[in-house]
Amino acid sequence: MVFNLIHPALADFTNSSGLGSAAGQAGYNGAAKALSIDAIIGNVVLTGMGLVGVVFFVLMIYSGYLWLTSEGDDKKVKSSQKMLTAAVIGMIIVFSAYAVTSFVGNILPTMR
Repeated sequence: MVFNLIHPALADFTNSSGLGSAAGQAGYNGAAKALSIDAIIGNVVLTGMGLVGVVFFVLMIYSGYLWLTSEGDDKKVKSSQKMLTAAVIGMIIVFSAYAVTSFVGNILPTMR
């Protein structure tokens, strides 16, 4: 019931706020544009890098939590340190692979 009351207001806001004309001036005509294979691969790589960053962040927080709650137990401290080290090494490997791929991708087109 509430949605029925809000929905017409949202439609009116879109028309009266000038969003439609701004979209038209920006070149957006509502039709989806086909992406090239380069753009698709780039989007996949960026999404993957974002996911790797999230996993790295979660591993850092979790290993820090394990370290803080280890209560001085050497086995738990070493376990959390190993996890922290593995996360950092993994992130270095991923960024290195991205840097090499980006470098090679920029160099190859100029070698023709």
